[in-house]
Amino acid sequence: MGENNKVNESLLKDDLYQAVNGEWLKTAVIPADRPTAGGFSELDLNIEKTLMHDLGEMLEGKNVPDDNHLKEFLKYYKLASDFETRNAKGFEPAKKYLDAVLAIKDLQDWQDKWLDFALIDAANPFSFLKDCFRVLDWRRGIFRGRRKAGYALHCIHKRRKPLPAAGARSNNRHV
Repeated sequence: MGENNKVNESLLKDDLYQAVNGEWLKTAVIPADRPTAGGFSELDLNIEKTLMHDLGEMLEGKNVPDDNHLKEFLKYYKLASDFETRNAKGFEPAKKYLDAVLAIKDLQDWQDKWLDFALIDAANPFSFLKDCFRVLDWRRGIFRGRRKAGYALHCIHKRRKPLPAAGARSNNRHV
């Protein structure tokens, strides 16, 4: 804790938050581009400053490690950091890809064009749906489990004990 760790004991019963944090709040500054302030935020800021400094030196050709992956990253970083060129070109370089996605009429059309997207390393322009499909797979598993109820009825009919439901505890080791 820093020098502003004084607790205002007169506020303890009425406003614990102000009693504990009041002095700190008077001097604390939360950076405009950050949601919080504190030790971890300062650590994050210091790491970011160090990273930006190191990348700047590497772009100037200083202290560049002999690593092909890092060299390729530096090329990409330099390209992405060229805001003058990016602003001058605007959205035009990406427009052809957006137009291709917007031209998809239905699922069959997407399946037909899938290879074209794969060749530009954008095989699934709908990847934001992947979590939806995971949920659907999970639900399908539940429905598959319900289909096993038919098997349980078959077991009862044959005078055998059914398998316990998935996740259910059973002391019966005979199946």
